[in-house]
Amino acid sequence: MVCTANRCRSPMAEHILRSRLAESPLNWRISSAGTHAVEHTGIMPNAAKILDRMGIDTTGFRSRRVNRQLIGEADLILTAEQRQRELIAAVEPAARRRTFPLLQFARFVDDPERDGQLRTGQELLHLALEMQGASQPPEQSEDLNDPVGGPRRGYRVCADLIETAVDSILGYTDWRPA
Repeated sequence: MVCTANRCRSPMAEHILRSRLAESPLNWRISSAGTHAVEHTGIMPNAAKILDRMGIDTTGFRSRRVNRQLIGEADLILTAEQRQRELIAAVEPAARRRTFPLLQFARFVDDPERDGQLRTGQELLHLALEMQGASQPPEQSEDLNDPVGGPRRGYRVCADLIETAVDSILGYTDWRPA
């Protein structure tokens, strides 16, 4: 998961997804980074508080900057905004096909017209690629707004959007959360 500073949106998504996968048989490696991150910085206090209220511990989290190696190791890259997708593609053009804004990817794999079969992570990526070519533009932005500098409620809204997206993605994997 990639955002700008790797201190709010991407660590929230990383931790929420990890918590959902903790007891699943899925073998997904989840991490986060920022396009403009200052390395080894902690998560934003308001983001940590929201996650703590969700029962998610962020102790020890440290930011890191996205780089060519991280991009190359990832099977799928989810971003907070379209802008970060473009920045990743500028660093590694071949990564464009496997990079999506989180909310867009969730919409692609949560398409009500699909057949309802459960999928592996790799199958979800292929489905998203198919949908990308056939999809109509969304009615509103699929960027995950950055709550940094705003009221605490913005962090809760961001976490809720992430949770909904994660649940949409996991609802179509070969494992369903209890």
